[in-house]
Amino acid sequence: MIYKRGQTYWYKFNWSIRQRDGTSRSFLVRRSARTRVANEAEEVEQEHRRAIRLGEVHPLDPWPKPPAPEAPLLREFTNRFLEYARLHVKESSFEFYAGAVARLLNCPDLANAQISKINPELVARFARTRKTVGVGVSAINGDLRTLRRLLRLAFEWEIIPRAPVVHALPGERTRDRVISFEEEQKYLASSGPNLRALTVLAVDTGMRPKSELFRLEWPQVHLEGSEMMPNGYVNVKAGKTQSAERVLPLTPRARETLLILRMEPRRKRWVFPGPGNSGHLGYAWPVDPLGLR
Repeated sequence: MIYKRGQTYWYKFNWSIRQRDGTSRSFLVRRSARTRVANEAEEVEQEHRRAIRLGEVHPLDPWPKPPAPEAPLLREFTNRFLEYARLHVKESSFEFYAGAVARLLNCPDLANAQISKINPELVARFARTRKTVGVGVSAINGDLRTLRRLLRLAFEWEIIPRAPVVHALPGERTRDRVISFEEEQKYLASSGPNLRALTVLAVDTGMRPKSELFRLEWPQVHLEGSEMMPNGYVNVKAGKTQSAERVLPLTPRARETLLILRMEPRRKRWVFPGPGNSGHLGYAWPVDPLGLR
C-alpha cells in the first residue's frame, strides 16, 4: 500500500521468505517512493516487489539498489594484476606477464577500455595491429593468454560480473620436438642406471612417467615372448585417463632393461621403488632418491 507522509508518498508491504530449515520469516518493507505522484509511487513499489521476488535484492537491502561501481580501465587494473603476479608466480613468469602487459597497453583502444567492456572486437583489433607489424602468432597468443588471465582474475575478485571471452589465434607453432638418435644416445650415456632405465622404457613403450612408469609393478610385466610379441609386453592397468588400460609390446632393448632391473633384490613389488609412503618413485624424475643416477 502507498500512503502520504508530508508531501512525499511512501509504501509498505509484508514479505515472507522460506528459510532453509523449512520455516518462514516475515519482513515489513517500508520505503519512501521519493515522489509526490501517487501513480509513480505505485510503480516504485511494484518494481521493488519484483526485485525481491526474482531474488535480486533481500527485503532488508536498500532500495533502489545502489549503482554498482564502474569497472577500472585496463591500464589501471594492470598494476593490481602485476602486484598479484609478483607474489604468486615465479620470476620468469612474472617477467613474461610484465612484457605482455606493456604490449597490451601499447594499444590505446584496449588500454583505455573498462575491463568489463572488453569484447572480441577489441581483442581482434589488438591482434590485427600486432600481426600487421610482423609479430608471429605464438607471440600474439602469449599476450592474449595474459589478457585472459588478467580478466579471469578480475572476475574472481568480483570486480566484473563475468570474464570477457578472449580467443587465441589459430596457426600457432608448438614447441614439440623429436630428439635425434644421437641426442638420445648422448643422454643415455650421461645417465645413471635408474634414470637410463626410465628413459629407455618411456621412449620404447610410450608409457607416461608419473601415472604409469613410476607405478609399474612386476605382475604387470611379462617378459615371456610369444608369436605376436616376441619380447614380451607390459599390461598397463591404470593411467591418466579411463582409457589408459592397454597392452604395450616390448622392444629388445626394453626387455633387456627390465631383465636387469628384476635381478635387483630391492625391486620386489615396484619396478621403480622409492622412499615415499607410496613405495614407488615419486614425481621428481630427474632426482633419483635411491642415489643411482
